[in-house]
Formats: sequence, structure tokens, C-alpha cells
Amino acid sequence: MALLERLENCWSIYRPHSELSRLNAAREVYEHPISEDVRELLSVSLQAYQLTQGGFDITSGSLSETWGFSRQKARKPDSREIASALTTVGSHHLQLDFQNSKLTVRRPGLKLNPGGIGKGLALERLAAWLIASGVENFLVHGGKSSIRGFGNRRSGERAGWPIAVRNPADPNQILGKIHLVNQAIGTSGHAHQFFHYQGVRFGHVIDPRSGYPVQGVESVTVIAPDATLADALATGLYVLGPRAWERFARLNPQIGIVGLLPGRRTGTVEVQLWNIDEGAWETV
Repeated sequence: MALLERLENCWSIYRPHSELSRLNAAREVYEHPISEDVRELLSVSLQAYQLTQGGFDITSGSLSETWGFSRQKARKPDSREIASALTTVGSHHLQLDFQNSKLTVRRPGLKLNPGGIGKGLALERLAAWLIASGVENFLVHGGKSSIRGFGNRRSGERAGWPIAVRNPADPNQILGKIHLVNQAIGTSGHAHQFFHYQGVRFGHVIDPRSGYPVQGVESVTVIAPDATLADALATGLYVLGPRAWERFARLNPQIGIVGLLPGRRTGTVEVQLWNIDEGAWETV
């Protein structure tokens, strides 16, 4: 818990004195010294940005503010507000000096938002601590959308930890189970944070390229070797949509994908699987 509290004080944009909050408050372009914790967060964020061709972007904080999701007061902004927010979005505006632990933000007003990656990195830090402490079997999660497993749930049972994948439209319906073996899961979707405007449902995951919430995808679950990438890639692939999943899966065979698309009938979903090892997925 002490480790989590330290990371929260470093990364949380809801704590005004955190390191990320201070970076977001800067109004001039200059070189900022950064801690090892922020350096690692940004390094993996930039990696995910490249892997998802901009689908995941840690600089999308101004878009979350514009749509009101960061304050839990969601609303439909007009096109001028969205266009203005987009001028301060883009990881290409970040210049990270990894060796000297320094960051230059080349666009004043840019807002870092660790919402799509911070939980994953925190879980990966917890997992490393538990393993170093000699714990051989554990499962840790952050709000159930980010999960890190190690070892086995119970000796004599099927290897790993069984994780249920549920229908976002009907949480009582289990679509299948992922047997997590020394891996991590990240899930992105709009099941819990959304609002309706003129009959259209808008979720909290915003495409940082267009400035609008993602439509047409129920959820994406990513299985990866570590929780940080699983968290960020789930967001990025959710944004990119199903047309990009096959190519991504082919280029990244170590990453498993469970994509849920709206079914033909209301309340149903279509399940698409990519790079899921035999025996890792159990249909229920």
C-alpha cells in the first residue's frame, strides 16, 4: 500500500501536487527534470503510442476535460471546443531524454492523462514486489479492468487463473474464461462510463485523433506479458477498431486479443479472438 500511495502521489492528475499535475500546469516550453516513476510511465506510453499508431495517447487529457469525463460531468461539447482541445493533443509534442531523466513539452497547454496506463504500470510494480518477496501464486487487479496473475489459483487445477469475460450489455452472462498464466489482462470499454445525447451513447474512451468517443465496439481485452502494455494496448486497440486487429495481431504474436462487437440482436455480442493459445480460452 505504501508503494501504491507513492505512485498515486506521483501520477494522479486528481492530486494537485503530484508530479504529473505540476507538469500539466506548466505554461511554457522548457526542459523538466522528472522522476524515475514518471520516466518509466512516459517511456512505455510512447511505446504504446507507436504500436497503436496513435490509438493510445497519454496526452489526451484536454479531450477528457472537454467532454467532462475527467470531472464526472460528461456533456456533448461543440465542434469548436473539440477542435481547440485537439491542438494540445499528440505524443509527438513530447521530447523525452531518457538518459538524463528530462522531459520537454513542446506544446503549452498539453495535458498528460495516465488513465489508460497508470493502473497497469502500478500492478506491474506490485507484481515485481510480490515476486521478489517470494510469493509464488497471486492475482492482483485494479478495478477489474486491469489484472496481473502469477502462478496458479490452486494446485491440481488447470494452470493459471481463470478470468471471466462478461457481456458488457449483460454482466450476468459469462461469454468465456481466459486462463491467465504469468500474464496480464487489460480491458477497455464503455460499459460503466457513458452518457446519452439525442439518442446516441457516448463512452469515455475518446479517439485522440478525431476528438470523439469511440463507437461500434463493445470492449477489447488484451492479454500481454506485462500489465503496463496490456492496459495501454487495450485502450489503443479499442480506439483503432476491428479493422486494425488482424494486422496488429499478425505483427505482435505475443499479444492476445478478445474483441467484443455489437451483435445482430440487442444485448448480444460477437466475440473475435486473436493470438489466443490453445487451451487459454474456454467458451462458457
